[in-house]
Amino acid sequence: MVVAAEAVLENQRLGALQLRVAVLCALVQMCDGYDLNSVAWAVPSLIREWRVTPSTAVVRDGPPAGGEM
Repeated sequence: MVVAAEAVLENQRLGALQLRVAVLCALVQMCDGYDLNSVAWAVPSLIREWRVTPSTAVVRDGPPAGGEM
């Protein structure tokens, strides 16, 4: 008797390994977004401290952040 792999996978219960993988993936995504958010919070203070124009800061920090997306 041949059983389709899709049917076997669809009828399995969610196990501990799958839950651990899902939690790990969620944590990785949260950590990945942290760096972009921390830069967004820090740039206004850096602009005041370094006395640069906002357009200069965007040109400097914009393309690397765009490449991460």
